[in-house]
Amino acid sequence: VTSAATYVALLAALLSADPLAGAVIVGVYGTARGITPLLGAGTRTPAQLISLHSKLARSAQPVARGSLVALAGLLLLAIAGAVA
Repeated sequence: VTSAATYVALLAALLSADPLAGAVIVGVYGTARGITPLLGAGTRTPAQLISLHSKLARSAQPVARGSLVALAGLLLLAIAGAVA
């Protein structure tokens, strides 16, 4: 989860103009950010760490694209909610 996503999540929560929707937006973001470190929880040996880094490197580009699409969609939904 990128640091820019923090600001997008907060902006989306504010633009939603609904406390419940804002809480859901920030809660989902916080959950996603909090789960991220758990990916390496089972890593115990240097070989496992190297394997984890390889997997993360292979998935970096698709995850970055997916994150951008998700952030843009979240922002558009928040703007639509603020306008409606």
